[in-house]
Order: sequence, then structure tokens, then C-alpha cells
Amino acid sequence: MNTGRKNNLKYRTTAILCIALFVVTSFIAPVDTPHRSFDKTLTPSEAAIFQSIIRDTVPEKKDSIVNVTDTFGVKMSKDSLDAPFTYEASDSMKMDVPNKRIILYSKGKVTYKDIVLTADSIAMDQPTNMIVATYRKDSTGKIIGLPVMLQAETKMTADVIKYNFKSQRGVTQNTFTTQGEIFMNIAKSKKITDNEYFGIEGKNDHL
Repeated sequence: MNTGRKNNLKYRTTAILCIALFVVTSFIAPVDTPHRSFDKTLTPSEAAIFQSIIRDTVPEKKDSIVNVTDTFGVKMSKDSLDAPFTYEASDSMKMDVPNKRIILYSKGKVTYKDIVLTADSIAMDQPTNMIVATYRKDSTGKIIGLPVMLQAETKMTADVIKYNFKSQRGVTQNTFTTQGEIFMNIAKSKKITDNEYFGIEGKNDHL
């Protein structure tokens, strides 16, 4: 008889504790635990690796512009002339391969035997062995690269020099030339041989 009462009391106590625990847990609000991450990952992300590759492979731009000077020294074909023919330019060179034509820009220089021709622009036509040298003007009107031809003791400066290296004949405009102690200014001249010239509206003086 006493044993049955003890068991009933034990069951009642257990039931009361279960009900109390249920009530307490029902009124407790769920608390979100913030997600934490490492400030620094041990393995870099794909984006970071990609950016690193870009920085390593793409060259950085320089703050200042560097002027690069290209020099050309090419010999003309031997079937055209009987001596080496060289030319160069400090800026650029344009080649017209089908027509065998070359144009030198900025400080052009052509050398053949004892003849040296310099000008801002020099156009060379290989089939005809003809060369045309001219100057240019800058934004202020200043003349740049006036054509100059040197041969032995003769120096010729002109606005335009047209010369055939094979026939040794040429035409010049507004020419200033010196031969020994003689200075000549000719509006238009034509060279026939090494020692013969024709000129229009010319004058000469002794140095």
C-alpha cells in the first residue's frame, strides 16, 4: 500500500518537472549567433589570384614619353648603280614596294660615292634613280631641313633638289651654292655635267 503511493508521487513529480521544463523553453526566444569569419584567409580567392596575374603580366605605363629614334641604313640594288647607295632617317621611312619607292622623313640622308644629300624629306625612286629633296615649315613658319648637297668642294643649298644619281643630272630651285671662293644664288638651275650648269635669274659674288 505504501509502495503504491510512493510510485504515484514519483510519477507526479516527474510529470510536473517535464511540464515546467516545457513552459520555460517555450518562452525563451531563440538567439541568433553571429557568423564569424577570419579576417585573412589562408588560401587566396580566385579573384585575388586573377588580379595578381594581371598586375604581373600587364606592363605599367610610364609617366613620361620617350622619343625613340630609328636609323635606317639599306643599300640599293647593285643593278641600278655602280656603287653602294645608302640612306637613313631619324624619324620614319615609308616604303612603296610595288613601285620601288622610298620616302625618308625628318633628317633624311642619302650617300652615294662622294655625294651626300640631306633634307627634311627625301623621296627616292629606284627604277629611275631619281631623288627629290624638300624642306618643311613648322607651326611658326620656320624652315626645317633645307636640302643640302655636298660633293667634293661644292656645297649646294636649295628649296628643292631633284637629282638623278645615275646620269649625274639635276634641277634645283632657289639655289645657294659655293664653288671654291665663288658664291652663287640662282632662282632655278640645271646640272648637265659635273662642271656645267644652266641657271635662270642668278647672281654670283666672291667670298
